[in-house]
Amino acid sequence: MSKRIIALLLAAIMVLCLAACGQTATTPEPTTTPETTTPTTTPATTETTTPAEPEKDARYGGDLQFVNNVQAQTLDPMACNSQTGNYQWMEHVLEAPLCHSDGGEVFPLICDYEISDDGLVLKLTVRDGYCFSTGEQVTPEDILASFERQALVSTSFAPNNWDFLEKSEIEGSTLTLTYSKLIPTLVYSMSSLSGPYVMPKEICEKYGADPITDPADVIGTGPYVLTEYNPDIRVVMSRNENYVPTMNDATGPAAPRMAYCDTITYNLNKDEASRTAGMIAGDYDIGGIMSSMQPYANQIGLKRNLLANQWTHGIKFNLSDENANSPIADVNVRKAIRAAIDCQAAMIAVIQADDPERYILDPESVVAGSPYHTDLLTSPEADFNVHDIELAKKYLAESSYNGEEIIWCTTAGSAYDRIATILAPMCQEAGLNIVVNYVDSGSASALRSEHTGWDIWYAESQKSLNDPTTNSWLSSTAYGFWHTPKHEELLTEMKKYATGSKEAIELYEQIIELAIEEVPWVYYGHNLSTFYSKPNVYWNYQGMEQYCWNAYFED
Repeated sequence: MSKRIIALLLAAIMVLCLAACGQTATTPEPTTTPETTTPTTTPATTETTTPAEPEKDARYGGDLQFVNNVQAQTLDPMACNSQTGNYQWMEHVLEAPLCHSDGGEVFPLICDYEISDDGLVLKLTVRDGYCFSTGEQVTPEDILASFERQALVSTSFAPNNWDFLEKSEIEGSTLTLTYSKLIPTLVYSMSSLSGPYVMPKEICEKYGADPITDPADVIGTGPYVLTEYNPDIRVVMSRNENYVPTMNDATGPAAPRMAYCDTITYNLNKDEASRTAGMIAGDYDIGGIMSSMQPYANQIGLKRNLLANQWTHGIKFNLSDENANSPIADVNVRKAIRAAIDCQAAMIAVIQADDPERYILDPESVVAGSPYHTDLLTSPEADFNVHDIELAKKYLAESSYNGEEIIWCTTAGSAYDRIATILAPMCQEAGLNIVVNYVDSGSASALRSEHTGWDIWYAESQKSLNDPTTNSWLSSTAYGFWHTPKHEELLTEMKKYATGSKEAIELYEQIIELAIEEVPWVYYGHNLSTFYSKPNVYWNYQGMEQYCWNAYFED
């Protein structure tokens, strides 16, 4: 953004910020009784007494304007494929049978559920009175038809779920699904904000494998209904007046969905400067602001919201067979690198600011509320964030290292670049001959695929919410190549048990203990995404997702 544009923007801002910033829900005026009025008493026997209506919750009302730069790619909820531009609006209009808290605990939503001890039989019982936005009661036939169409349209539902279905049975309000093999994540796969979504049977049969093209056919059970779909400009949703919140004490996406706002609009604006100007001018209620303008946004009273997106930063070591002759193959060399680096400095390099509120030092591959979360990775044995050069030298003395080059590969002009610039000198101070190789993104992909030409790679991966076996760091499905016999044995055994079971958790802890000893990677922590909102907007999402059904305007 040029200095001239910034100057013009600031000049406009100084005028605009004097205006009222935001739209406030209407609050009923309180009824007052003059002090001179003598109250009357109505006899208890009077049958004509009409109870006073409760005061309307002042949080209801208003039109919430959300701005982002991610465009929806499809109108078809079952073709969502977990793409943010799709499910950011779909999650307000449609729902999965179950839901999860910000820590991954599963709760009923459309359905109550039971899972057999062997994990092969799942019973989904539609809750009495749970309706589509049309007012029609959801039936188990709707659930089954939705799953069948999901398997036709989605790229992942069939291979990860439906392909293993042995039989389905409907009795009363219950759909029973029997599988031919254990799917450890079966229950959790029914609780995502990105589906599988439940839609009316007639809609599923109308389209089959063909894409949904009519917005009027996007019918769900969510707290909002789709009223405008123009993905090049905006997607608008209005409150579903037939929605009854599921009351519970859950946190995050599983908490009651109250639908406070009259409408929620997702505005598409791919220009960062324009989004920033719109936020500061008050055109938008929630959105991002370019980093150079964030101090000004703070100054004029916009609220900063930090979203725990759980994208873990760290480095991976090339432990592939093709790299077996590298010095990095020596575990004590890897331990020396782990001891030498400063994770806090790494996270400051990622966010480009010394702002401890914007990152969390956490070496885990699962979210904090997960049943798998353990303190093992912060134990003294793990050498997490010790930044101890003398300890690093001690590990090197115990290794076979003789000063050979260790190639740290990174893409130029990125957070990866900044990480290498900060951490490589720390390793060099300990006696490691680190050579940083800066490459473009195209070359980076080729190098990683060939498994040669690098020893250390910066990487990031989203933390697992419920099943660590799906995490690329733990399973080494990404560029880590951690496949020692013991690791493979524990991982294979862990997949035999349902997610969250006592056996699975115990095996996970054994894998983490092994990772501490073998050092296939080093986690730093995760940064928090920065969004701003108007001073009178309360945006109470919790966890990894951006949802707005509980956002409201304050007086």
